[in-house]
Amino acid sequence: MLTYVFKSALLLSLLYGSFALLLSRETFHRFNRVALLCVLVASLVLPVIKIEVPAPLVAPAPLPIWESVVVLPDRSASTGESVGSDVSNFETSPQEGSDELLAQGRTTPSLEETGEALYLLGVLVSVAIFCVGLFRLFKEIRGGMHTKDEQGNTVVIRGGDFAPFSFLHYIIISASDYEHLRQPIMAHEQAHIRLGHTWDLLLLEAVKALQWFNPFIYLLGRDLKAVHEYEADDAVLSFGIDAKTYQLLLVAKAVGSRLQTVCNNLSHHSLKKRIKMMHKNKSNRWLMG
Repeated sequence: MLTYVFKSALLLSLLYGSFALLLSRETFHRFNRVALLCVLVASLVLPVIKIEVPAPLVAPAPLPIWESVVVLPDRSASTGESVGSDVSNFETSPQEGSDELLAQGRTTPSLEETGEALYLLGVLVSVAIFCVGLFRLFKEIRGGMHTKDEQGNTVVIRGGDFAPFSFLHYIIISASDYEHLRQPIMAHEQAHIRLGHTWDLLLLEAVKALQWFNPFIYLLGRDLKAVHEYEADDAVLSFGIDAKTYQLLLVAKAVGSRLQTVCNNLSHHSLKKRIKMMHKNKSNRWLMG
């Protein structure tokens, strides 16, 4: 098991490093998203694939030819001793302390067993944290007033001051934002839902639980969530909303609290980088060729 885990972590680190070096500064948001998802899937699948290379054919060595046979005299006939007694004496002489060493080896865990136990403990802790976050999320979804938007998504309107977020086909928004800032916020969260960003985050959390010890999985998660926000920001601007008005909204919502990592959140990721990305010229598509 540990062999697979280390192979998976090494592969993810190498692939993500290549992405960060070559594509992270480009504006191919959809392509970057697909590339990051491919890194996640490849880190899970490729270590399982075994490529067997056939061994080269080697001619068998010729059998030795005995030129003469030496016949040893039968010592037992002259001395009266049986050959079987020597063999039995040899077979029945145990090594001193061997049974005690074997018994100790059965009770003391090996280094590999200790490593597997620590790894599984980390996986259980990661899964537990994720489950607690989902439980809190579903509590948020069950509360408040429910309504439907024009795309069939469930909008949960709650009291309080918090940054709006989306999960699957749910949009959770405060009553104040729904009354005064409905259009840009709904356009942003609807883009997250339409593009299926929640499924990306669920896959990310699954790989993160398996590779909780790998720092590169957290860097990949940061970049994947950033790409999600870039895609949603582009969708809002293409909807016809004024860029300056939208950027002021982002600044106002940047102080809101984020519920948990599996949600798409309006104020998530570096606000300065998102605003710069809105003004950045699109990368030349010929670079992808």
